[in-house]
Amino acid sequence: RLQVGGAAVELTSAEATYVVHGAAIATPTQNVVAWLRDLVSSREVDLPGDDGISLVSRGGTPGPLRAPLLPESGAQLRAGIRQFDVAWAGGEAPYQLRLVRADGSLVFDVASAPQPSLSLGPLTLYPGLYRLEIRDTGGGALDTDLTVRADAPTPPTELTGDGPLAETLVAAWRAQQGEGEWSLDAYQALADLPGDYAPARELRAALAQGGRP
Repeated sequence: RLQVGGAAVELTSAEATYVVHGAAIATPTQNVVAWLRDLVSSREVDLPGDDGISLVSRGGTPGPLRAPLLPESGAQLRAGIRQFDVAWAGGEAPYQLRLVRADGSLVFDVASAPQPSLSLGPLTLYPGLYRLEIRDTGGGALDTDLTVRADAPTPPTELTGDGPLAETLVAAWRAQQGEGEWSLDAYQALADLPGDYAPARELRAALAQGGRP
């Protein structure tokens, strides 16, 4: 008897042909899928309260402008017609946000956002390079490069399906890709799900604060 991945496996021999009896060994993708399903399903409760990001430190003054959702190396987004959602923290409201194409033309220019989050759309984003600029009233500045791609990573077939659970699982998987550069895309995909669906809301709040599944 052998112990393989926590499961007992029995080997027998019949005329020099070896037969393994036991459960099939899961592939790495199947292990990830099972883990994501357990993670999300365990959170299928309706949690009260706001999942926004606090802007005020213990001393009662705003912290520096920052965006844990946006990696310093830049973010990746899928091309197409989509809702554009983003969240940040710190700084002094109101905020100015601009999304600028590589040629300098504007996709949007929001002059006065009162909260550290923004939802616009639907917008048509074509493949290419963009720059997201966030400014606060106190002079804080935060710029992030965005790459809009037509060849986004394709989730495993085990995750695909209909309904909020499947969409949440796909978003969680996408947020795991690379070094967090797909977290913004996952965050925006979760915005399309019902606000009272707790797993999506919880994952979205975690991503906004720099968490990873």
